[in-house]
Amino acid sequence: MKYSIKILITAFLFLIMTGEKTVIASEENPGIYLIINFDVRPEKQAEFEDIMRGVSFAMQREAGFEEAFVFLDGDEPSKFVLIERWQSKALHRAHYDRIVQSGDWAHILGMLKAEPSMSYTHLFAH
Repeated sequence: MKYSIKILITAFLFLIMTGEKTVIASEENPGIYLIINFDVRPEKQAEFEDIMRGVSFAMQREAGFEEAFVFLDGDEPSKFVLIERWQSKALHRAHYDRIVQSGDWAHILGMLKAEPSMSYTHLFAH
C-alpha cells in the first residue's frame, strides 16, 4: 500500500511538471484508477517490457479506457507498476473479463514471480 501511494504521488507530480493535463475528481467525473504491481521473472523481462511499452496504444480501443502509465522500480528492475484510468470500474471489469477469456491474462501471469496485486482507487476530491 505504502509503495502504491508513493508511485501514485510520483505519477501526478510528473504530470504536473511536464504540463500534462490533470483530472480533478468530481461527481461529474469520478473516474477510477486501477493500480497493478507486477514482479516479473528474469527470463521474461524483455517480453514483459515489450507488452508494457505498447499498453497505452493497445488499450485505446477499449471502451472506457482513458490513459495508462507504466513505472519501473529504480532499485528492483523486475518490479513494474501499471496505473490505468477508466471511466468506471464496470468498464474495466468488462475489459478484464475479455482478456481473461482470450488467454492474454494467463500469458501475462506466466511471466510473473507471483500473482500481481491490484486495487481500484479514486482521486481524492477536495
